[in-house]
Amino acid sequence: MPKRNMSEFYWDEKRQLYRKRIKNPATGKYVDVYGKTKAETRSNAAARLESLVREAAADSCPYVYQYAAKWYQLNTVGLSDKRRSDYRVAINRHICPVIGPMLLCDVCYDDALAVMACASGLSKSAQQKIATTMRRIFAAAERNGLIKKSPCSDIKAGGAPAAEKRADGLQFSAVRTRKRAIFVQISERKSQYSPISEHVRCFQDSCAEHIGTLSSFSRPGPNASQRPYI
Repeated sequence: MPKRNMSEFYWDEKRQLYRKRIKNPATGKYVDVYGKTKAETRSNAAARLESLVREAAADSCPYVYQYAAKWYQLNTVGLSDKRRSDYRVAINRHICPVIGPMLLCDVCYDDALAVMACASGLSKSAQQKIATTMRRIFAAAERNGLIKKSPCSDIKAGGAPAAEKRADGLQFSAVRTRKRAIFVQISERKSQYSPISEHVRCFQDSCAEHIGTLSSFSRPGPNASQRPYI
């Protein structure tokens, strides 16, 4: 027996509104959406369905800031206060402000690079702590089946090496920037070094550019300025 064609909209006499039913992809149950006109009801239904899909995705794939907090709680037990502090700083100050609002399964290699680019002005040691923390968080997510493959396995620390002084009295300082390394030569005049500010002015790109770019691709999530995360 052929099925009866179901109407897309129903008129709710009590509410004096149009009603449209959509199915929740997570539960399979139907949800009612209302509007003053059919066009408004259809628009409201599309927005509601998008929200339900996003919520379902978040249930199976948490946001980075959520999993980072869970990873920290489970993996820093018994560590020294110094080591715990290193992980906490890496997550709160460097990782989550950039990719915290993204779903864990949406993060790609370029997103991890953006985290490191935002920390490009830090020392090699500081960058190593950030890279190590990211690698361990995403490796744990991979082991637990939350992502297919970690995007951070090849992430390495940059950072400028310590200044070197040559036998002829010249000193070189390597300054790391996002796009290139600028080598600054400071000459010695009359046995005195002139202040660096008189010879060179180094400009470093702001991390705001990276955060703005990432937010346009990531799904809606927590406020990136939220601190602390753990």
